Amino acid sequence: MLTASFVIPTKNSGRTIGECLASLVPYYERGYVEDIVIVDAFSTDDTLEKAQKFPVQILPDPSTIPNMTYAFEVGWRQTTGDPVVFFDSDAYLGEGFLPKLFNFFRDEHVGVLGCDVRPVMREGWIADAVNQWATNDREAHFSPGILGRLHHWSSSGDSQIPIPHGPCHVVRRACLEAVDGFRGVPYRVPPDEALSKRIMRLGWRGSWWVDSPVYNHNRTGIKALIRQHAHNGRAVGLLHRDREFRVGWFRIAMCLAGRLGTPLEAVLMTIRWINPIHLVLYPLAHYAFALGYITGLGSDPEAQQRIP
Repeated sequence: MLTASFVIPTKNSGRTIGECLASLVPYYERGYVEDIVIVDAFSTDDTLEKAQKFPVQILPDPSTIPNMTYAFEVGWRQTTGDPVVFFDSDAYLGEGFLPKLFNFFRDEHVGVLGCDVRPVMREGWIADAVNQWATNDREAHFSPGILGRLHHWSSSGDSQIPIPHGPCHVVRRACLEAVDGFRGVPYRVPPDEALSKRIMRLGWRGSWWVDSPVYNHNRTGIKALIRQHAHNGRAVGLLHRDREFRVGWFRIAMCLAGRLGTPLEAVLMTIRWINPIHLVLYPLAHYAFALGYITGLGSDPEAQQRIP
């Protein structure tokens, strides 16, 4: 019988960590979860106080520059379950996640799985817009044909189904051991995408769980939303220029073109959802991503600090 391990990085996650861990407890009590490891980056709020109420192992992030990549690396090596679930502290599980998750890994060729995450529904005009983006992206993300390919070009510069990533990223333990986890991965690139690339290069297949019962709290403030997109853009830019994960200039150009062409997509969403905020907020967020992406591309790949 498979039993999953969860690795959860935290930093001042007091607002969501209780909900996150509470959603894991029913699966833990039924024997579907082997262990839950939290790697905390010096939280100054009540994150640890809340986490200690649950059956978890808490580790300090030993890095001098706390980041999710190092937290994942430290955390998975303290687990014993298979597969390993890399889970965000602002996400939570719904009903039916386990044991259904294990069915994907009964295929020995599947090494890594991305879970299609549903946004937590909130009230407010920004929250409505972000939730509508998530619905739009989900439909295009897994759409066959031209629509899907255009969406993939605009988001990653690739015409194929995106490699598994996200707030709930599940990896076969044998794959983690084969690629030596995150060792050698730069600190500031997206760790989920970097790990998936390593695993898939060795011949394992990446897959997606469409409509998985995983929920995530989206940003609902304009500044936080813009800052998040800029940060994500820089991280992807760093990944695309890294010596191990480098992509060609054509894919880089397509990725930028897709982000800069978002006003047209914003018009279509405005018509669909009858929500004019898309006309301003959607392009603004993606322009922030593009600016961050360019900044990441301009960095020196050899100067990047890497996981030891």
